[in-house]
Amino acid sequence: MANVRRHATTGRVVIEHFAEEKPSLRPLPAGPCNAVLALERRVTRDGMVSVAGNLYSVPDCTRRRVVEVQVTATQVQILEDGRLIANRPVLEGRGQRRLLEGHRTLPPPANSTVREGAVPPPPARTYRDAPRPHHL
Repeated sequence: MANVRRHATTGRVVIEHFAEEKPSLRPLPAGPCNAVLALERRVTRDGMVSVAGNLYSVPDCTRRRVVEVQVTATQVQILEDGRLIANRPVLEGRGQRRLLEGHRTLPPPANSTVREGAVPPPPARTYRDAPRPHHL
């Protein structure tokens, strides 16, 4: 049984140590814990903010490169100068992107030229789209 073993760091028997501490322990509150983690994050060039391994979009009108992010158990809130600019549910896992409609509506870069009536170039091919060699 784990409680009767001697703790490797303290050298004390776990169950005896717990018996000493038990009178000073208080019960947890009945309601939920509404903790908020406040962070400072940089806005990427493509208008995204990284939080816990996921990316969340900010509106195009965001002026500052550094924004405040408030994270709760269920929500990610992004603030600029103390004003809420984006609020969305926390993404589960890592490596995901949350792009809200209307956040990435920038015009083409100034160095691109679009002629009237021009046909846009075909999309770039990816490794997955490349032809595969045929083996005999």
